[in-house]
Amino acid sequence: MFSSTDQTVTLTATVTSGAATVNQGSVTFTVKDGVTVIGSTASGSVASGSASASYTSPGGSAAKTYTIEAAYTSGPTGNFADSSDNTKTLTVNKAGTTTTAADKTATFSTADQTVTLTATVTSGAGTVNQGSVTFTVKDGTTVIGSTASGSVVSGSASTSYTLPGGSAAKTYTIDAAYTSGPTGSFADSSDNTKTLKVNPALATVNITGGPFTYDGSPHAATVTTTPSIAGYSVNYAGTTTAYNSSTPPTNADTYTVTVTITDPNYVLSGSGTGSITIKKLTVTVTLTAGQYKIYGAGDPTLTYTFAPALVGTDTFSGALSRDAGANVGLYNITQGTLALSTNYTLLFTGEVQFEIKKLTVTVTPTAGQYKIYGAGDPTLTYTFAPALITSDTFSGALARDAGTNVGLYNITQGTLAL
Repeated sequence: MFSSTDQTVTLTATVTSGAATVNQGSVTFTVKDGVTVIGSTASGSVASGSASASYTSPGGSAAKTYTIEAAYTSGPTGNFADSSDNTKTLTVNKAGTTTTAADKTATFSTADQTVTLTATVTSGAGTVNQGSVTFTVKDGTTVIGSTASGSVVSGSASTSYTLPGGSAAKTYTIDAAYTSGPTGSFADSSDNTKTLKVNPALATVNITGGPFTYDGSPHAATVTTTPSIAGYSVNYAGTTTAYNSSTPPTNADTYTVTVTITDPNYVLSGSGTGSITIKKLTVTVTLTAGQYKIYGAGDPTLTYTFAPALVGTDTFSGALSRDAGANVGLYNITQGTLALSTNYTLLFTGEVQFEIKKLTVTVTPTAGQYKIYGAGDPTLTYTFAPALITSDTFSGALARDAGTNVGLYNITQGTLAL
């Protein structure tokens, strides 16, 4: 087997003769590569027809097949003729090797990138300084990109491997195969236990948008990523409401916006949260001027106008009210229970008053009232309409023009009052 140091090989030969068993002379062994003598010759005495010698194979002799020339001589006084054989060979086999690749990492990129792949090649025969290591990166049985090779120098090999742009963030197998070539002195070996791990690339998120004003439409945050990717999801969570959905919100509130990267080739760097605000729509209620009722009547529904228009099918709830009181006079109109949903801010201006106006009552003196001359005046009677309210009553009485003589006298209101 190949060795970088000298090694001893025992060479043997048999010498036969029809005359008798050969027990004299010697065999000289010469190892050749073509016509080139390799190392030094070695000789061994013949005993019982056999000879052996310790041949020193020079360190670094290439792994190949050499010719062994075995030349017998019995010497000048021997009894056997010289003979030789050059049909046998000394084969120096390739030395065993162990190839060990190294784990490598890269970061996902949409562009091609260069990764330096390395391996060591060791042998018990000495330092390996020949041959090359071919690196193949695989995803299962699929080859990723092109193979790359590096020469072995001082037991190490390295090469620049081009990882194709867009190769997914995952773990790939590195196949490192060593060969010294057809004339090399080291045996082939390989290693497929190491990996190239492509880590996800970092992505940052920027969340903007708003503030918006409630208009009945959904409002989405504007999400931008660096680099620009499509693989992310967005969720909205209300601050004062129970809203929690990936659907952009409609109602007034401040929403926490959470962005989650779903593209396996990227991982979030920094914060993935932000917020958007949908402000309440301000609606101003303007009271209708000149609202009133007649004393004793029921209160009418108090009316108003408002601006801007409400959104969609939104409506007011409740009603306006006024300060308490049933007597004639002016009363402040108040907001009462009038309200809108939490999507609105209601501005109410209470500068208009409600009036209770006097009830007009018509008094009609009773016809045909009289007295006999000299008698006292009777109580003058009358009818009236409409009826008085609840316990209200007249005070005072009717009167007539002054006079005691027979004749007609006008009936007057006198002290009659309400």
